[in-house]
Amino acid sequence: ENDDALVEKYLLEEPIDNDELRAALRRATIANRVQPVLVGSALKNRGVQLLLDAVVDYLPSPLDIPPIEGVDPRTGRLVVRHASDNEPLSALVFKIITDPFVGRLAFFRVYSGVLKAGSSVQNTSKGKKERIGRVVRMFADRREDVEEVHAGDIAATLGLKDTFTGETLSDAHAPILLESITFPEPVIS
Repeated sequence: ENDDALVEKYLLEEPIDNDELRAALRRATIANRVQPVLVGSALKNRGVQLLLDAVVDYLPSPLDIPPIEGVDPRTGRLVVRHASDNEPLSALVFKIITDPFVGRLAFFRVYSGVLKAGSSVQNTSKGKKERIGRVVRMFADRREDVEEVHAGDIAATLGLKDTFTGETLSDAHAPILLESITFPEPVIS
């Protein structure tokens, strides 16, 4: 229903190739016209691989979505950053957890640029410098130390002193303030 070429093939009773169907579903999903629904059970490991394959097949990559917009904190003007390693760094911290073995972990997504272990970045939300210690890629049962993460990657870092959930990390020479995470008000007190 969302792809005229496939509707025409269907009406003419021509065979529809799986790749054509997958591509049409991807376009419709990215345009937010359909929402694929999959079932499974992680407990019994049923459908987990199919779910991961569907994420790759149907959900947008960082290159499929519009560039991120933020505000230059010095001028107040709108700044646009594309999902590219050649752009200045912009990352958003979306979760902080305390790990009993390594301490405070700050999870972040890199929207543009490259974040390297041992580098200095600016917490644009507070105007303070932070030093990036270890950068780790998290898995369900282990961590993997990495030297750098690129645009579109999600990772975690250890030892950020003044950075919390919803704050922006950026290049000190090209600061950007991304939209912060807003938490809904509780309905029960």
